[in-house]
Amino acid sequence: MTRDEIFSCISEIIGDQISMDAPKSKSDKLLDLGVDSIGLMALIVYLEEKLEIQVSIEEIADLDSYGEGVTIDNIIDVVQKSLDDSK
Repeated sequence: MTRDEIFSCISEIIGDQISMDAPKSKSDKLLDLGVDSIGLMALIVYLEEKLEIQVSIEEIADLDSYGEGVTIDNIIDVVQKSLDDSK
């Protein structure tokens, strides 16, 4: 699965399932889209179900260790790693 396909999947989930503003670019921050920590957990659950993967909560928690905000690109990295690990 390409990064663009993962981005499309994330955009669809945020816009349709979580009912927040869908991201316009991979550099968009989740908080700027209205996705808080509960929304992030919902996003992860939907991604796990849709892509049949297991996402590491520790990796998600480490994403904002510098307080700069989690971006869509950060989530794509974690999903890509989970997809690669599941092969």
